[in-house]
Amino acid sequence: MLKKIVSLVLTIIIFIFIVTSLKSCLDFADDITDNDPKSLETLTISEEQVSLYVGERETITVYVKPYNATYEDINIIYNEEILELKWTNEKTNGTVKYYLICFEAMLTGETDVYIESGEIKSNTINFVVSEEPAPEEVVKYVYVNTSGNKYHSSKSCAGDSAYSITLESAISQGKTACSKCH
Repeated sequence: MLKKIVSLVLTIIIFIFIVTSLKSCLDFADDITDNDPKSLETLTISEEQVSLYVGERETITVYVKPYNATYEDINIIYNEEILELKWTNEKTNGTVKYYLICFEAMLTGETDVYIESGEIKSNTINFVVSEEPAPEEVVKYVYVNTSGNKYHSSKSCAGDSAYSITLESAISQGKTACSKCH
């Protein structure tokens, strides 16, 4: 009989230990996967400065902390003459929440961009928009040979000893266009 009582007491102690351990594990899991809404703490733009040419697009990333924060509408502050908002996309990846925001450069100039929601304001980034540089001049090459006074568009017309030089160099050497290949 004493063995049965000891066995019953040991079973009860083990049961209490298991229940206590499980509760501790479940409380820890609740802490990790806390889905209760929180107050918005920060909005952070990952970039610091963006340089674009007119017509180019750039997508910036804005991180929201904590990921399960409740907040008012997100407001994007920028100069609408210089940038045009093309699209936004809210994403959540595990415990990371962020927005992708795409702008198109419309006019040369500079504008600061920041995000706000209620009293919370992100860091400010600077967009610099400039005209696209003029395309580089295309350099044209022609074929010449040491013995002739003509330049050619075709190596076969110029002959076996032909080599290529710029058209500008051929003209400066007094060579004229071949009537057969030009």
